[in-house]
Amino acid sequence: MPTRHDDVRRRDVRAARLFSLAKKIDSTVPWIGFPVGYAVSGILLTVFGYFAMILAR
Repeated sequence: MPTRHDDVRRRDVRAARLFSLAKKIDSTVPWIGFPVGYAVSGILLTVFGYFAMILAR
């Protein structure tokens, strides 16, 4: 059964991979911007989808 330490370790590994990717491609966007961008775009897509359903009635 996974423990809290396993979750923290996985999160650290993902953060390290994103940070190294940002350095590798010489990104000017902060490395935290990758997951935040995906989250924001998902939220916006959901909101606009609901808005489109309301307008379609």
